Amino acid sequence: FFEIKDCVYYAPAIPSLPEGPTDVCTSTTAQSLYTIPQAANSHGYVWELLPATSGTLTQSDNQATISWDTSFKGSAGLRVFNYNDCGSSTWSDTLIVFVYSCLIINELAETVVRIYPNPAGTYVVFESLRKEAVGTITITDITGRPVTSFPLSGEKTVWQTEGVNPGVYLYRLQTHKGSASVKLLIKP
Repeated sequence: FFEIKDCVYYAPAIPSLPEGPTDVCTSTTAQSLYTIPQAANSHGYVWELLPATSGTLTQSDNQATISWDTSFKGSAGLRVFNYNDCGSSTWSDTLIVFVYSCLIINELAETVVRIYPNPAGTYVVFESLRKEAVGTITITDITGRPVTSFPLSGEKTVWQTEGVNPGVYLYRLQTHKGSASVKLLIKP
């Protein structure tokens, strides 16, 4: 006795976008749990974390746990597909996770510079909280592509954002005491 499957009917469904934290401070969060609802006609799931150097991925059916690499800073992507006897689905949409070290951010951001408004419209103010604070601000998009860079000196530095596409950016503050990366949102 054998069974014939109609693979058009039993094809594995594309999983939905993974759910879980999208901002992770590796100084306070060693692991993050991500889940998806069970997809139709699934026998199992395959998860992928990009870049692989951002952490260690442990998968168990429709959930995955990421143990973050504390040396990784930037954007990581997480996606999943499912499979059964008829084949596999395509990848789900990719969840973007912003990974940073908040202890360094707190030390620098709270004692060296204040950034406002965030979310920003047509400008962002980087205000030195110490007159002796000198450093460099580098703005990148979420893929890590540099957008602009300028010195932080004096009391206030204003970045005019006209011509910059709305979206999520990271600014990196580099001083003689260290560096910090923080998410910055530019609204339409």
